[in-house]
Amino acid sequence: MPKSRGFTIVELVVVIVIMGILLVLGVVNVTKSQASARDKERDIDISNISKGLETRYTRGNPVVTTSYVESGSYPSVNEILHAEGKNPDYMNLPNTGTNYITTLLPGTQISNFYPPTSVQTADMATTFKVICSTSCSTINAENTAQINAALTSTAVYVYEPITFDNKVCINSLCVRYNLYYLMETTQGTQTKAGLRQ
Repeated sequence: MPKSRGFTIVELVVVIVIMGILLVLGVVNVTKSQASARDKERDIDISNISKGLETRYTRGNPVVTTSYVESGSYPSVNEILHAEGKNPDYMNLPNTGTNYITTLLPGTQISNFYPPTSVQTADMATTFKVICSTSCSTINAENTAQINAALTSTAVYVYEPITFDNKVCINSLCVRYNLYYLMETTQGTQTKAGLRQ
């Protein structure tokens, strides 16, 4: 009866190396798929926010009914901050303790303002940022630097409302806007402009 022979060391090493390569390829593929899925979620969020902004432009602010918040204007920095509960004295409105961002931008959900890599229990202002909380000059390198600083993470969306004279709209008539966000798969900044650019 012949002796049974086992695997040689070389054969075992070859099998282990092949298995290691297949494992690495599988992990890389899963990671790319997950990043791609998060990027699709970002696109959906930005699309919903953009639709909400266009509806706000058409209908006006359903909560505040004084100047600059009626139809024909996008929300200013102060209006967004107020909707997030961060600017309670805006338009002399009392702070009700509840944010109405989804009422202000119909068709949105709270989850739209939290990119997929952020935790929804975090302060919304840390994930949905508005450019310039104080007076701003014309849109230039200074504002670009602020946007780039905000976009150091894939866990933020940046809203930039713009006036007739090409300034960031703090508390006046906003005729245009840009939304900025980062994609994981390309590591590039994406810009979604309003319909009235």
